[in-house]
Amino acid sequence: MCQINTDPMKSQRGYLSVVVPPDILDYPTSTDMVVDEGANVTLQCIARGLPDPKVIWKREDGEKIDLQNNSQGTVYIYI
Repeated sequence: MCQINTDPMKSQRGYLSVVVPPDILDYPTSTDMVVDEGANVTLQCIARGLPDPKVIWKREDGEKIDLQNNSQGTVYIYI
C-alpha cells in the first residue's frame, strides 16, 4: 500500500507477485548414467520456483523420446 499523509489521507493498494527463478535441485535429480541398449532407465529432474517450473525432456539429436510417465519431473525411458 502506498500512502500520502494529507488531510484527508490518500492511499492506493496494489498487489505484487513475487517470482522466483527456477532452481534445479541437486538431489534427487539424476546424474550422468551409462546403460546398455535395450535397458530401462529412470531419470529425474526436480526443480522449484514460482511459478512452478515445467520440466521438458529432449534429446540432443532431436529424436523422439518414448516417455512412459512424466509426472513430477520423473521419466521412465526404454532405450
